[in-house]
Amino acid sequence: WNASPPDERETIGMVKRLEENSGHPIAKAMVNFCGQRTNHTYVPTNMEEIPGKGMFGEFRLDIGGGESLDVQVIVGNERLMYDHNVMISPQDTSTLQFWKRAGNSVVLVAIRAINPLGQTDGPGSEWQLSLLFAIADQLRPESKEVVRALQNRGISVWMLSGDNPTTAQAVGAMVGIPSDNVIAGVLPDQKAEKIQWLQKTLPPPQKKDRALIAMIGDGINDSPALTMADVGIAIGSGSDVAINSAEFVLISSDLKAIITLIDLSRIVFRRVWFNFGWACVYNTIAMPVAGGVFYPIVSNGQHVVLDSVWASLAMALSSISVICSSLLLRSRIPLVGFRPMHGIAKATPDMKGMVKQR
Repeated sequence: WNASPPDERETIGMVKRLEENSGHPIAKAMVNFCGQRTNHTYVPTNMEEIPGKGMFGEFRLDIGGGESLDVQVIVGNERLMYDHNVMISPQDTSTLQFWKRAGNSVVLVAIRAINPLGQTDGPGSEWQLSLLFAIADQLRPESKEVVRALQNRGISVWMLSGDNPTTAQAVGAMVGIPSDNVIAGVLPDQKAEKIQWLQKTLPPPQKKDRALIAMIGDGINDSPALTMADVGIAIGSGSDVAINSAEFVLISSDLKAIITLIDLSRIVFRRVWFNFGWACVYNTIAMPVAGGVFYPIVSNGQHVVLDSVWASLAMALSSISVICSSLLLRSRIPLVGFRPMHGIAKATPDMKGMVKQR
């Protein structure tokens, strides 16, 4: 039994229908691209999303004369093609490698026909590679600057990607992430495991048993890793699942807010230690005075003591001084207030509305 394969318009229409059921950014780009080339709607008889790899679907096509053709379609990455033993010619492999070295994600489409008896192992029913797509995920203009700023602050930047190693390393090189710090081909359920691996293998900071990992993500697949990391940071424009899994939410989608968050966190900790030290010094001096350390001294025939009213005021001033010291962080006064670093956070000059702690 043999039948002619679907034409390109039909294939694009089926790809569009499958990708409409995926929330992945690449799928959205595919839907937009295919929608510009066909407006025909195909109804799948069966459809399944394969996490981290792509989509699978079955369609029944009308081939005229009252006859129909049942086909199976897979849309996804190279791993999905390998799982289904799809043959990729040397010419197609060369094209894919060229696209990947340019930092593009690749999507492949394969089709096979199902004979009238529902069998997929007869003549003409082998998987055939039908279409190749290259999708360029545009980098945020501030990405390279943010990565460099993090590295200048002594923070090691890593990238977890579900894309192929060639594309992931090309993208990492564009933003300044070393190839050794790029972990590619990570399936959605493996991101949390990679976070644990980084926590155990990276050198720990001083006085810590292991490395401290902050994870930044915006997708549904990032939520387990955001929960596993020591600090989870979600992009405000991301999925609700990711936002609910993170400790911090960047209300602004500008990645420069990450630098502001880190600088502010460090300054807050330094201010905590300053307040603690100030309170210790203040109370070390004030408590003996209030307790009567100057009582043996006689002046004008009276012992020198601190009046209870003034002692109460001094006690209140201790708390007031600490509170004022903390509130001064909201100002831009040099040395005591917080000011984002020039050239990295000037697009978001106000702390208010940039970062939300959950």
